[in-house]
Amino acid sequence: FMLAWYNFLNKFVGRGVATEIILAKCLLDQLFFATQQDFLFLALCAYNHSEKLPMAIQEVKKNFLTTWLMDCSLWPIVNFVGFSFVPFKFQPTYMAGVQLFWQLYVSSVTNEAERDIPEISDEHLIAAFNDVDVDKSGFIDAEELQM
Repeated sequence: FMLAWYNFLNKFVGRGVATEIILAKCLLDQLFFATQQDFLFLALCAYNHSEKLPMAIQEVKKNFLTTWLMDCSLWPIVNFVGFSFVPFKFQPTYMAGVQLFWQLYVSSVTNEAERDIPEISDEHLIAAFNDVDVDKSGFIDAEELQM
């Protein structure tokens, strides 16, 4: 998909390395490619975590602006370097390398809610186990699970 996008940019904006061409490619990439990529990734992660569409929509609303602003702090620089100095045939590979680290960041943003889960102490786990282990055998039997 990246190669098709870069081919489109070259046809629409031009192939040169003049500053105007590079800035136009960076702007178009940020406005169209980055926004839809961020949205799709956040939406798929949110839906995968919640499995309910309204909750997924709320997650995307919560995380999209922050993610896109962080995107704006990284990708224009990466794109400027890529469009200016990396030969066209290597641009998708260069961008995909940076994309790997970007996806790690976005994944951490989408998993932020899971990190907010309080840690359960060993004492609480033991107490919960003992509540279920009625016969105090040290094992949870099938009958105890049915209670």
